[in-house]
Amino acid sequence: MDVSRGLAKADISLLAGAPGLTGSVLPHGPLPRLVTLSSCAVQASSSPWNPTPAPVSGPSLLLPIPAIVVLSVGIYLLLLGLVLLTRHCLLIAVQRFISLDSLLRASVWISKEEISEVPAPRWPECQGLQVSLNIGPCQGIYGEQRAGVTGEGKVTPMAQRKPEGSSFHMTCLSMALAYSFRPDANIQPHPQLGNTQKQTELGKALTGTMPHQYPALTPEQKKELCDIAHRIVAPGKGILAADESTGSIAKRLQSIGTENTEENRRFYRQLLLTADDRVNPCIGGVILFHETLYQKADDGRPFPQVIKAKGGVVGIKVDKGVVPLAGTNGETTTQGLDGLSERCAQYKKDGADFAKWRCVLKIGEHTPSSLAIMENANVLARYASICQQNGIVPIVEPEILPDGDHDLKRCQYVTEKVLAAVYKALSDHHIYLEGTLLKPNMVTPGHACTQKYSHEEIAMATVTALRRTVPPAVPGITFLSGGQSEEEASINLNAINKCPLLKPWALTFSYGRALQASALKAWGGKKENLKAAQEEYVKRALANSLACQGKYTPSGKAGAAASESLFISNHAY
Repeated sequence: MDVSRGLAKADISLLAGAPGLTGSVLPHGPLPRLVTLSSCAVQASSSPWNPTPAPVSGPSLLLPIPAIVVLSVGIYLLLLGLVLLTRHCLLIAVQRFISLDSLLRASVWISKEEISEVPAPRWPECQGLQVSLNIGPCQGIYGEQRAGVTGEGKVTPMAQRKPEGSSFHMTCLSMALAYSFRPDANIQPHPQLGNTQKQTELGKALTGTMPHQYPALTPEQKKELCDIAHRIVAPGKGILAADESTGSIAKRLQSIGTENTEENRRFYRQLLLTADDRVNPCIGGVILFHETLYQKADDGRPFPQVIKAKGGVVGIKVDKGVVPLAGTNGETTTQGLDGLSERCAQYKKDGADFAKWRCVLKIGEHTPSSLAIMENANVLARYASICQQNGIVPIVEPEILPDGDHDLKRCQYVTEKVLAAVYKALSDHHIYLEGTLLKPNMVTPGHACTQKYSHEEIAMATVTALRRTVPPAVPGITFLSGGQSEEEASINLNAINKCPLLKPWALTFSYGRALQASALKAWGGKKENLKAAQEEYVKRALANSLACQGKYTPSGKAGAAASESLFISNHAY
């Protein structure tokens, strides 16, 4: 280091007197070049003033070349050990914590040799395993290769691309189970892939820790549930909803000036259930209230026996009505789960083969809330599980009320969100979908909406919402009328069945007011009007039977009662 000639004499004297420097006070001029610093001395290089460098009294900071090499190798080995340890921990995490029957996003680093030795899960229990291989030495940025599992159990590439590095980034994307099964603890490697320790361990990582669905239903129970559901929604058939509670039927009887007595309620239900044989091809099932299930016709036959004699299936309403849901803006949930299993077991003995549970949601500026959707979806799923355990087909009814001024698009959006949540909950509760039915609202604008929509627009919105949310495993969808007039409910049902979109389910009716309104007015509480009332009921049953096949043609001769709106604000029954 060169120092300026202008250095003060005092400073030079200090430097000259420092240990390790030889000579007397330095004259003005260039100082010697300093090349080495130690802990206790400054060594000066040779110069005209000091031809011999002074010895260094402290240790030098310079390391010899062998020491540098040893230190570098040590650091490299330490980093390599950390990488291998991380890789090992990831493999253990995959083996212990990954569940392949859910959507997976778990990543591990494995070598090309290991991925070639992965044994395929046993076929056909594990159909649809897909493995995404992000190829590259790091971060999977150099390309992607997909592999699928064939029926022979081989991992076959779907796209060819050579790897640029020495390892693969493997992401398990999905595992679609065709059948529920218990993983084999003694799983053997595929014979064509060799018997290696790596293969066995990795195979168990992919299949051995899969969560197991314990069998909830026997094959015989599943077959019974499936058969019942298909009988209800056989071609041309729908459901008569005669399950009004005592309070609800009181309003109906009051509208015709009839007293709400048990005998009047019994007679009115008998009027519907004993209509002539023309309704037999139209009604696949009848939903009864608890009281009605144990009532009898005039000839002494219990009502369930009357229904079965006409080829129908007996249903029962099992919920206990809606109650406020705390923390929401006037939203509700449905009660009745307490003791439901015991009640279902008794109903099954008394002749009921299917049940109905109604949940209610409202469309508003901030409703339905996520809480209300999830709560009602889980209540429906729990109800469905209990019913199936007792051999009863559950009808799942998440009704979205027509109250409000929302348009068709808003109703479709909410319907899709609600149905998606319902079927997610049904899946979580391991519901056997082939042994269920859905009773949704049609997608319609709010009752106070000023914009008018055609029947075809309503049909398209309804079918679109269903196609986006309802699995094709569901045998049938039985629409509620939702306050529509009798004629309007039939026309919309007909339009839905004529919609050109693919519809994998039976689309039929589960009407209460839309089957009974004209009959109720024709009866008027007088026994002498029995035949006239039954004729009105048969007329609506025949119309809806045609509508659920897409064959209904409005005659334009519908009476005033058939064209009258049946909307009731905040309808509950």
